[in-house]
Amino acid sequence: MPSSRKTRALLAYLAVTGRPQRRERLCELLFELTDDPRGALRWSLAKLRPLVDDADVTRLVADRDMVRLNREGLGLDLDDLRALAEDATLATADADRLEAAVETLSGDFLEGSVIDHAPEFSAWVAAVREDCRAQQRRLIEALIERLENAPARRLAAGRRLVQLDPFDEGAYAICVRSLVELGRADEAASLAESAAAAFRRERIGLSGALDAALRGAPVATQPASASPSMQRDKRPRDARIVATVAVLPFRPMGEEAENRRWLADGIIDGVADALSRYTMLRILAPGATASIDRDDFDPVATASALSADYLLTGSLQLSRSGGEEQLRIRYRLIAGTSAAIAWSGMLERSMSDVFAIQDAAAAEIANAIEPKIASLRLVASTDQPDVDLVAYDYFLRGLASGFRSGAKDYGAAADAFEKALEIAPDFAPALAYLPWAQGMAFRLQTAQDFTRAIAMARQAIGLAGADARTLAMGAMSLVFLGQDYAGGLPAADRALKLNGNDPVALISAAWIRATAGEYDMPMALFARAADLSPLPETENGNIHAGRAMCCLIAGRYADARHWADEALALSPGHPSALFSGTAAASGLGDRDDAQRRATLFTRLIPTGLASPIVRALPFRRKADREEIFALLRAAGVPG
Repeated sequence: MPSSRKTRALLAYLAVTGRPQRRERLCELLFELTDDPRGALRWSLAKLRPLVDDADVTRLVADRDMVRLNREGLGLDLDDLRALAEDATLATADADRLEAAVETLSGDFLEGSVIDHAPEFSAWVAAVREDCRAQQRRLIEALIERLENAPARRLAAGRRLVQLDPFDEGAYAICVRSLVELGRADEAASLAESAAAAFRRERIGLSGALDAALRGAPVATQPASASPSMQRDKRPRDARIVATVAVLPFRPMGEEAENRRWLADGIIDGVADALSRYTMLRILAPGATASIDRDDFDPVATASALSADYLLTGSLQLSRSGGEEQLRIRYRLIAGTSAAIAWSGMLERSMSDVFAIQDAAAAEIANAIEPKIASLRLVASTDQPDVDLVAYDYFLRGLASGFRSGAKDYGAAADAFEKALEIAPDFAPALAYLPWAQGMAFRLQTAQDFTRAIAMARQAIGLAGADARTLAMGAMSLVFLGQDYAGGLPAADRALKLNGNDPVALISAAWIRATAGEYDMPMALFARAADLSPLPETENGNIHAGRAMCCLIAGRYADARHWADEALALSPGHPSALFSGTAAASGLGDRDDAQRRATLFTRLIPTGLASPIVRALPFRRKADREEIFALLRAAGVPG
């Protein structure tokens, strides 16, 4: 194998995905931070060719745009694992076959292949690892069922299950019962005691299975086809993860459906990639679901088998209109516990640019699905006292209020974010959003208030990690309250790099760059945010208010007034829209309109330009501030 970890990672990605990959995509995945990404990719491909090509078969096939690995005649351990874990095969496999397969399983997928500064690749590896663990669990549980009268072999299988999932009480109970049957009661009691102590430390409730196993009672394994187990619900969640989503194959429909499967595969790969950028979601790789029969599948059983909270599925159909091919994509988000359709949508695109279609569809579907999952999480009930999830619920309530964009709404948002931080003081998303909400609700009045808010923004950026949304809002708060472009701009740019499809990251970067005096880039970012925003049109006032501010600073007063009116039509009383609209009307010389707007602005902010939050508005160029404030004074705004 090549010594370069990135070259080994490239081989693994091509082999496991089994599909042609764009060179641009591979560069983004593994080589983005190199000086010459395409050159680095060419070097890795050159290293791989002598390793994979045979004398008669060219396995590494590459042209100017695409790269693929010809897998004909090649065998992958991962394929063997998935094939054996399929229901039909698993049902007929005997204990010896299963035991032999389990013995070959050791370590995680690509264990030790850590690639620095490659978050997308790391997310893909994590998803495949999750898939592998789920398939291994199916094999081990099936093996344990066949070893009812073989306690020694059952003990070995139970220990494998504990290694796979150290928070599975049932796995420990299998080991305890096996030890009792082998006459090793002291070992059984010691194992039960240490397991129970570990569970108590993690605040995980016990079902009594360990006590029953000490008495020699049979322990029921949880078959993969059964309904979701209580054990899975009791395992501690990563505080950042609020839901696991399995992206199922999208089904091509109509004539030549099978010939279009590559298009469906490209779309679901893109959707999984786009969703994986949201750090509060765990996404199962499409490879984990490739064997599922879309024509006849039980959503509840499938979700249980994959340990998924939601299933994302869909279809695509081609038609001709006016001599041009049109693609229609329907998608559905299905709740794993009830099989209810939690969300559905449709989008249509021209087939003029296939790759652009795949990218656009992936971004739109991901940005529609992610907030829906968040809102479902908000109202979901839970039997466990999970501090982080309670804090997250308050955080979501704050978002729901803040996006309505009224002064009272911002106050309600700030209250919710504060409650989240009372429960979890280091909860980075709440730290990022609270300063913004406090500012928009005019709660920042003293120098001490601003100092505290700016400190929260810095803390949020430090804790954000790969969370693009937290980085973006932390950057926004840092610039708008502390006028710290040196710290805010890099954080906003990093957020865009992590997730260029996230409307919050797009809007934050656009606002910051607009106040820095730029025009073309922020207007383009606002336009993309509007295209991708999953919010109802009535809740997009912040985007139009940002456009108004950008045009105002650029001296485009007519455009600024237009966008301010668009924002106010959606969010009456939007502070920034009133600010920009008043200054724009004054700049156009429309005295009556300027005075009317100034009256509305002063009702909202009686102290006008003397208000602490208005004085704190960031303008990177001093001349911009002086000119805009002069226009507001001319309109009759006090201060």
